[in-house]
Amino acid sequence: MSDFEELKSTALDVSQEFTAMPYLEFHDFLRRNADKAVLVLKYRMTGNYGEDSTRLTRLTKFLDHCPVGQKRFAFGIGTQEDYNKHIEKIAYGIKWENSQLDY
Repeated sequence: MSDFEELKSTALDVSQEFTAMPYLEFHDFLRRNADKAVLVLKYRMTGNYGEDSTRLTRLTKFLDHCPVGQKRFAFGIGTQEDYNKHIEKIAYGIKWENSQLDY
């Protein structure tokens, strides 16, 4: 079982909301769920440098702006090339899973 799957069993998975919602709407969603003990988020890279860069920046903000008492975990899935392109954001605290993605 992956770290993500293990955490997902006890945490609120916000991956779908992260991908589907505009930034401000997602931020409001997080505020409404500030009472949850653990949030987990998994982002699959798209192969579009601009979009992935923006999403990874949002992932770092997701980790950084955490209410007192809440734990947050972020996972990124992509190729080694994706990792190399975005290492400065991933190194911030995003757990990485290498995958051979077929964008």
